[in-house]
Amino acid sequence: MSEPLAPIDFARARREVPLRSFVESLGKTLQKDGDSWRTKCPLHDEKHGASLILYNDSRWFCHGKCAAAFPKGGDIVDLAAALWAITDRREVVERLLGEAPRIRSQARHQIRQSKTAESEPKWPARNLEQIDGIVRRGFGLYDFWENSPVRFTDKESHAEEIIDVVFPGGPLLCVGQTERKFATRWREAWRGRLADYPLIVANPMFRKVGLTLSGKPSQHTLDATAARIYLPIECDFSRYENNGNPTVFLPLIDGWQRDGIPIADACVAILWHLARRLPLVLGVHSGNKSVHGWYPAFERGQEELWTFMRQAYSLGADRVTWSPSQFVRLPDGRRQNGARQIAYYLDPSRAIRL
Repeated sequence: MSEPLAPIDFARARREVPLRSFVESLGKTLQKDGDSWRTKCPLHDEKHGASLILYNDSRWFCHGKCAAAFPKGGDIVDLAAALWAITDRREVVERLLGEAPRIRSQARHQIRQSKTAESEPKWPARNLEQIDGIVRRGFGLYDFWENSPVRFTDKESHAEEIIDVVFPGGPLLCVGQTERKFATRWREAWRGRLADYPLIVANPMFRKVGLTLSGKPSQHTLDATAARIYLPIECDFSRYENNGNPTVFLPLIDGWQRDGIPIADACVAILWHLARRLPLVLGVHSGNKSVHGWYPAFERGQEELWTFMRQAYSLGADRVTWSPSQFVRLPDGRRQNGARQIAYYLDPSRAIRL
């Protein structure tokens, strides 16, 4: 009588072959994205973009072509099984343990190869001279509206019309009253209600509930955000940081104020300048000081978008909108104080089409 097989040691496989090391051993360069990592997905041999996300070095999910085949993503064993086309999980674990030294060695080699690129500062310095030059060319909020292919001349909210333009096909949308009070619903479920909300994720969701970085279920997560179709840029020049320290923009703002240049005009000038590189789809005033621009990201590679984001940051943009799941101002929605978030610019020809 044969002896029973020993239990599969999944914990040892995960310990000896960390998920990041396994992915790096495949020749993939990982890009830090908040508390997660992004890279090109090896499962569908991704050429452009970076659809594979690694969470806490233990879980992965592909936001691209693999989402249907692997709706919950997986761990190191699931990824190795898919890549090696092995269905027997015991065999996968044994192979991982047997090849652990080689995998770690190849991962170190990949890290050395990408070391030069990684040594470059993630976010560049603010280019104050260029910012001031762009702002003083005189393009402002009124020019934004004048140059818009679609202009709304009344005082009514056009949130519903705008959302229909930028999100055709009625996808799942994550909308928020605050950053802690939100919901993900099909577009039609939001019909007639959007004018009263201030926040929206500028990319659709592919499921209602995902996992936060701490592993808790939530209707607002990077885990449940679909592939990026828009890259929003938020421009907001402030005199002081939240801790009371002056920002690097303080001298510029003082100079603009002396010369009668409002902060909103300065923000618009930067967004219009960036439109030379990527066409502008939407321009939204926050109802306070900042102005948001939505730029098309569909069918564009991760490298192109990352270069664009770095340029935007050097010109004063906030870096938080690099995350595809970041809340931004809902066009023609309302802030909690009732202020309307006016959409001053809309170009439907630049929006995604089905």
